[in-house]
Amino acid sequence: LVQGFDASRLVLTTEQIGPLDAEAAAAGHVTLLQRDIHDLRYRVEAEGPVLLVLSEVYYPAGWSATVDGVEVPIHRVNHVLRAVKVDPVSSGGGSHMVELTFRPHSVYSSRKVSWGALLVAVCMMGAGGWLRRRAAISPSGKEAAAAS
Repeated sequence: LVQGFDASRLVLTTEQIGPLDAEAAAAGHVTLLQRDIHDLRYRVEAEGPVLLVLSEVYYPAGWSATVDGVEVPIHRVNHVLRAVKVDPVSSGGGSHMVELTFRPHSVYSSRKVSWGALLVAVCMMGAGGWLRRRAAISPSGKEAAAAS
C-alpha cells in the first residue's frame, strides 16, 4: 500500500487544500525561529503556494496559525500531522512568517473561574471580619443603652 509513497513530496488528507506548486516546494526553504511549549515560529521562503508539513501531532483544540499575521487553517495530513498552506501568490513572494500558537479555551476559562472564586473568597473574608467586628462592638453598645 505504501510502496512508492514519498512523504517529502506527497501528503494524504481528506480536505481540499487547493493548488500547490511542487517546484516551489522543492526549491523552498524553511527555518525554525522559535519553538517552545505554546509557540512555534518559522520563516518559509517559497515562490509559489506550498504546504508546510510540521512534525507535530495534529490537535485542533486551542491551536491557531497565521501566515504573515493573517489567520489560516491548520490542516490534518498523513493522519496525524499538522500542515499550513503558505500562499506567496496571495501575499507576495519571498519570505513569510508562519506562527502557530496554543491558547486553549479551557485554560483561559478556568483562569476566569479561578479569579472569580478568589474575588468571592476575599469578599467573604471581608464580610466575616466586618461581622466579627460588629458583634464585638454591639454587646458593649447594648450595655451602655441599658445603663441609661
